[in-house]
Order: sequence, then structure tokens, then C-alpha cells
Amino acid sequence: MRYVFKLENKISSFEFSRLEDLLVPLFSFSYHFSKSYHGNHVLYFSSKPKWRLFLYDKNTLIGSLSIVERKIHTPFQLSIAGIGNLGIKPSYQAKGLAMSMLEHAHHFAKKQGMNISLLFCIPEKSNLYVKTGYAKLERPVFYEDNSETKMELLSYAYPLSIDKKKFDQIVNRELNIGKGSW
Repeated sequence: MRYVFKLENKISSFEFSRLEDLLVPLFSFSYHFSKSYHGNHVLYFSSKPKWRLFLYDKNTLIGSLSIVERKIHTPFQLSIAGIGNLGIKPSYQAKGLAMSMLEHAHHFAKKQGMNISLLFCIPEKSNLYVKTGYAKLERPVFYEDNSETKMELLSYAYPLSIDKKKFDQIVNRELNIGKGSW
């Protein structure tokens, strides 16, 4: 297996096509993903990722996740690695690859100076994130979308380079991540 991080704006049209082939079938259930893809031909919801992790088996793309970089100042200065669209080709699922991708993403994000990893999920996937060390946030995460305040109810955080006291504050309070979700 080969893990490759790329800046989102450096993804070639060939790589984008391979991402489409992987992600569109996996996320067709998602209203937000489908609306963004069919409306704007993008492979993310509302915030453009800064990086994308590609997982290859030889030359076959079998997995991907995106990382949105976000900085907030409340409750204190915090650099967030927003994890989105974690997807694994169905024939490769249930082999520990999603956990491995998250571990690679955590290591990468920490090297980039990020304090926490933050993601939003559907209930059926929450066990994966808990097994990887994510903590469920006790309160909603808010974001701005077209001048409206919206919220993510099922949110998980993972400490990258933050002390336990500050991480516990994050887990137990509402967060506003600014403009757009991921």
C-alpha cells in the first residue's frame, strides 16, 4: 500500500477522474455531497480541502480522504485538521485501511502544526472513529453557510498536539468553526 498526500489544487485531471470513480458511488447517499458534486462538480461539501490523501494498491486508487485546514480563536487559538470524505473501495473495506489512513492523516496534520483532527459522521460509522481514538463532542459544532448558522450534531475530535485539559474543553463545549463545513 502506498499513501500519497497532495495539495488539492495540484490534483491532475486524471487523478480527479480516479477520485470521481472512487468517491461518487461511495457518497451517493449523502445529500450534501451529491448536491455539491452535481451542482459544482466538486468532491467536497462546502469547504475546499487543502490536502487530500490518496491510498493506492500498486497503481489502483483504493482510498481517499480530504483535509480542510481551519483556524479558530474561541475557546482559544486552535488549528483544526477537518477530515472529510474518507472512502475505501468496497472490495478493500473491513481490512483496517480506514484506520490506517486516519493514522497517516494524523501524523501528517501534526507535522503541519495542527492541534486537533475534527470530523463529522453518520451514526453507522461512529465506531470506526472511536476505535481510532476520537472522542465524541458533547455539544454541536456550528458553521456559517450562506449567512445562516448551521450545525453538525455528530462530531468527533482527536488530539494531535494539544494538552489534555484543552482537549477536554473542546470535547465539552460548543465550537464555531467559521465559514463552511467539510
